[in-house]
Amino acid sequence: LSAAQAVKQLISKLPLKDKTTVANMSPGELPNLHATLGRYIINNFGLMSGNPELIESCRKASKTAIQREEDVAGFIINALWEKLQQTHRLRVIK
Repeated sequence: LSAAQAVKQLISKLPLKDKTTVANMSPGELPNLHATLGRYIINNFGLMSGNPELIESCRKASKTAIQREEDVAGFIINALWEKLQQTHRLRVIK
């Protein structure tokens, strides 16, 4: 499983309301998701037991060092946010 595949899976599982909420968060608000969505990512993508393929994929795509499963979850949350910015951001229509 690659980082892109993990993001795709999350998008398919998240309700529309949650996708829109994440898309409309500021970058500074994203760490607030680590306790909930981050824990979900760690548990459901097998990061506690390793998952070297996903960890390596995140390391290659990341501009910062990824050492722990929390770093992987944070990277995936940021990647999810970037993807949802393109598709689920609320805009004012005139």
